[in-house]
Amino acid sequence: ELFGAPYIDAKELSAALTKLNLVGVEFSPVTFTPQDKIHKLNGEVCHGVRVKITDRTTFDSTLVGMSIAWTLDRLYPDKWGGKALLNKSAKNAEALDRLLTLDDPIKANAIWEQSLDAWKTTRARYLRY
Repeated sequence: ELFGAPYIDAKELSAALTKLNLVGVEFSPVTFTPQDKIHKLNGEVCHGVRVKITDRTTFDSTLVGMSIAWTLDRLYPDKWGGKALLNKSAKNAEALDRLLTLDDPIKANAIWEQSLDAWKTTRARYLRY
């Protein structure tokens, strides 16, 4: 999988994500031109990152996604515009705001652990087995 935009410096973003030492995944710089008429950037040269899962047993998709959002916010705060999109998909503006203020996205798990524990407690009452 890959993602990018015209304003991204592919080498810079790839290096920043690699520096996070996320397990089970590798990042490499890529330049591509979307060729899909319904794609917002159809025909525009985009620079970004190819994401390669190297170990599905250790790969944490939520942490990787949040780390990508955190890194984009650090590198391109006025251009990426993803906060609104993430707010819409995450359905938790408070957690997203807290994520973006962290000094290290690896600490992101702490943001949702408390609410996850509460959910597990509630869920346990309804499990039959």
